[in-house]
Amino acid sequence: MRGTVLYGPRDVRIDERPDPSIVDPTDAVIRIGSFAASDNTCPHCRAGYQTSCTQRQWVVGAQAPFLRVPLADGTLVATPAPPTANQVPDFLAVSDVLGTGWFAADAANVKPGATVVVVGDGAVGLLGVLSAKQMGAERLIAISRHEARQKLARESGRRTSSPNVAMKAWRVSRS
Repeated sequence: MRGTVLYGPRDVRIDERPDPSIVDPTDAVIRIGSFAASDNTCPHCRAGYQTSCTQRQWVVGAQAPFLRVPLADGTLVATPAPPTANQVPDFLAVSDVLGTGWFAADAANVKPGATVVVVGDGAVGLLGVLSAKQMGAERLIAISRHEARQKLARESGRRTSSPNVAMKAWRVSRS
């Protein structure tokens, strides 16, 4: 199987890799995956901080057609049926950037009626804004440098600002 291998800074190659296989009883072999696996049972995982899992294992070969996932019983979420080809991009977004955006809003303790400022308008930032809205935030401000992303944020009911304008407003509020 061919897969992407990171050898070092600026050294990314596509090489032949061995097909993944089950090594431990908690493993799974899947077509897509993340870069770290957690057991979802340690104190950190139970508190919602799977990135600090005491049993975390790095997943290697994630940029390949198939992947061995250690601790699959804690890392993967079963679906009622395999996703369709049309659903795969949505599953990727939900399993990666949406989870990060939701975690950011949750860690910021977003509550109904809150004002939330999100610095950054990439995929994680925009999904952080949507997560904060879902949690009940009333005023959402996205700090953005990109005209097209500012437009997207405004069209979905968010205020936008450039980093320079945001810093000026912050300085005025502090004086």
